[in-house]
Amino acid sequence: MPIGVIKIKPIRRKPAAGVLFLAVFACAGFLLSAESSATDQILHLTTTEDRYFLGPNLYYLEDKEKNLTISDVSSPQMSALFVKHSEKLLNLGLNSYAYWIRFTVNASRTKKKWLLFFGWPNTIDEATLYIPKIGDPGWIVKEVGRVLPAGPDPLPSRPAEFLPDSRTIQPITIYLRVESSDFKKIPLQILTYESYHKKFKLRLLWFGIYYGIMLAMFLYNLILFVSMRELNRLYYLMYLLSMGLLYSVRFLWEFFIPWTHLNHLLMLNLICFVFFWCNLFAKSFLMAEKNAPVFDKLLSVLMVYSIVLAAMIPFVNGVWITFAVFSQSIVIPPALLLAGIASWRSGFRPARFFLIAFAVLALSAIYDASVNFGVLPYYTQYGTQVGSAIEVILLQLALADRIKMLSQEQDRMRQSLSLAREVQQNLLPHKSPRIKWLDIAGKSIYCDETGGDYYDYITSDRRDNKQIGVAIGDVAGHGVSSALLMATVRSSLRQRSSLPGSVANIISDVNNQLVRDVEDSGQFMTMFYLNIDPIKMQAQWVRAGHDPAIFYDPGTDAFEELGGSGIALGIDEDWNYKEYTKTALKRGQIIFLSTDGIWEAFNQKGEMFGKERIYDIIRKNSSLSAEEIINIMLNSLENFQQGAPIEDDITLVVIKIT
Repeated sequence: MPIGVIKIKPIRRKPAAGVLFLAVFACAGFLLSAESSATDQILHLTTTEDRYFLGPNLYYLEDKEKNLTISDVSSPQMSALFVKHSEKLLNLGLNSYAYWIRFTVNASRTKKKWLLFFGWPNTIDEATLYIPKIGDPGWIVKEVGRVLPAGPDPLPSRPAEFLPDSRTIQPITIYLRVESSDFKKIPLQILTYESYHKKFKLRLLWFGIYYGIMLAMFLYNLILFVSMRELNRLYYLMYLLSMGLLYSVRFLWEFFIPWTHLNHLLMLNLICFVFFWCNLFAKSFLMAEKNAPVFDKLLSVLMVYSIVLAAMIPFVNGVWITFAVFSQSIVIPPALLLAGIASWRSGFRPARFFLIAFAVLALSAIYDASVNFGVLPYYTQYGTQVGSAIEVILLQLALADRIKMLSQEQDRMRQSLSLAREVQQNLLPHKSPRIKWLDIAGKSIYCDETGGDYYDYITSDRRDNKQIGVAIGDVAGHGVSSALLMATVRSSLRQRSSLPGSVANIISDVNNQLVRDVEDSGQFMTMFYLNIDPIKMQAQWVRAGHDPAIFYDPGTDAFEELGGSGIALGIDEDWNYKEYTKTALKRGQIIFLSTDGIWEAFNQKGEMFGKERIYDIIRKNSSLSAEEIINIMLNSLENFQQGAPIEDDITLVVIKIT
């Protein structure tokens, strides 16, 4: 049944009354149609105004089948089917339908040239303007969409002249047929050449300000990223880049390339990437895993959602994928705000600036999406641009506050580490012990504020016992945890050494206690414990996974390693360590103990210091004191490294028989 024809069921009783009813109904329908066409709200163009929004003067008709013609829609029978519009923006939503738009103007009071303007940017793929011919029943047809029959329009947002040259018959009713794969937001306007060029210049000025802000923020943060190497700053740069590209494609594309379907797909992909990098930046900036773990998981899910949408864009119906992509503007901003609130409440101070910045962007994004879906009235198409410009400026305050907070935390940590270093240094021997027939010296150098290397001298308080214990150890890793383990072992060793027992018994008991302390933490410590009796001129030692000590006899110019079996401390609670003995010590002989940090040190060429250099230094300087040998050893290491950083703690102990 043709549209506009009303089917009436026949009335079996009272035929005369039925005929009368049909006649009255038909007359009423004709009069209603005539009245609707005759009483269309007319826009009177005057000499005092140079710009009009057509929204309140528009009537529109939905063409789902896309089969109506200008003859159909301009007929009196279909006039009543048009719907009156009253808002500033005609928003026909996101669908695959065609729509017919009608408006009536009277330009008899002005001789200006008037233009029909779709707004910036023009989001209508196909738009056909039907202008009645003066004195002729036909129509003047103009294609004014961004896709023309000959191909893409290079400048689809430029306005079109639409009034006939002769205006003897006034007013005139104009029809417009539109169809688009995008949101059909049409802020239709009538304006003069002068008004359009003024508006065009203001638009270019705004673009200059906006893209100037975005470029300045990008370059500034790029410099900071290069200098600071902060991963969070990289996420922010990618967010800025994707957002700048998005608005370039959305608002500036027609200055560079004609509109095609690929432009629309690119814009949808960029929207997904904007939200992906935005979520990743928010997770990193807010330290959400620590400060807002629930929202950290939510933002991760939304990131995956954005990537999945981006991958689906080329393969899914344009209307549905456009709806899904733009729906992120409603879902993600509230999630970001809630994550910011949760982080702020957990005590993360920079979240306050983050909240303000993203509140501005969220409101503008939600407003833009709400306008797209017809929920809120239209005021401007630059809402998200204004919101994003304010947001990036406010985010600089958030980033600066975050850096300040992290810097303060680092200062506090440095102070704590400095105090820990001072405490640890106090646990190391302050001076070498003075024991007859022995010259002993030692030194530790840490690569961090605190370290895991350890050495100690343990002497007996009894006057009849002149023996001395020398311990050197290396905790796995370095830093605060290693320093704490080192202090634990030192305390345990000193306490156990004050009790009777052999060297092997002492180390076995220390190991037994350490295994209980570290439990399943995975920490352990190597140790070489040496006990020297200068009266008997003998040495006893236990090797607990540590490198063997180096023994040098200048009389025979021979080197020997004081080795033995034994695993590191803290691994096996039931391990029984074995004790080894060397007798007949002689004057001039040297025992050298160290951690692996010295011979595993590298220079700028990647060469290792090695044990051969240590042997050579000991041999050439065996006549010097223990402290002098250590100083020469460290100076040689410094010259070898040529400025290369120390990557491991270094501890040396030299014992010389005098």
